[in-house]
Amino acid sequence: MKSLTAYFGDRGKMCPMVLLVDGELKRNAEEVSSAAHLNERDKEMLARWIADARACCAAVLDAEPPLDSVRGATVRKNVYQSLRSDVDVVTKCERGSFANTEIKYAIKPYSFGPFANATLFVSRIAVKFDQLEKAMAEDGEQAGPFRIILVAEEHVDSLRTAIHDLGETGESFATDGLPHQYLLCSLRGLVEFMSGTAAADSTLKFEL
Repeated sequence: MKSLTAYFGDRGKMCPMVLLVDGELKRNAEEVSSAAHLNERDKEMLARWIADARACCAAVLDAEPPLDSVRGATVRKNVYQSLRSDVDVVTKCERGSFANTEIKYAIKPYSFGPFANATLFVSRIAVKFDQLEKAMAEDGEQAGPFRIILVAEEHVDSLRTAIHDLGETGESFATDGLPHQYLLCSLRGLVEFMSGTAAADSTLKFEL
């Protein structure tokens, strides 16, 4: 029991959250540069958004943030091998809970990406949290109150509309058929949320 807590007990296995976010942003940038469904204007715009976020990561790292996170893929490989997919970052929080974060920076500009309908939301976002939280619960671990989804700051406002529309459909948005609490945020919002200083314009709490 509490295998995840035991794994996090080895400080040498952990990194600052923003360092892992930066690594995922780098992968997002590589995906964008070769994406066949994006035109050059979209690629340039996303590349700029990702570059801005990586600059923010660098600034946060200069402030010596705590060693508190591991990649979700590492958790799947070393702790919960039965998982078929994983979130991007798992972070140890106060009082022994864990915050799970999925990074969606490569959403096409002016589109809703995985927020376009229930099927996409479940297959590209919810199922990852569902699997991990189920494994954690069976292991006696506690997930944080929010499933965190990190998007470009320029996408936060436009996705408010998409999320509202999803909530109006009455469909199920999880493999367990239950509603869950999410936090949609920019990188700035995520850093502020983790420090307890999040501003209203950088985060959106919702239930699906």
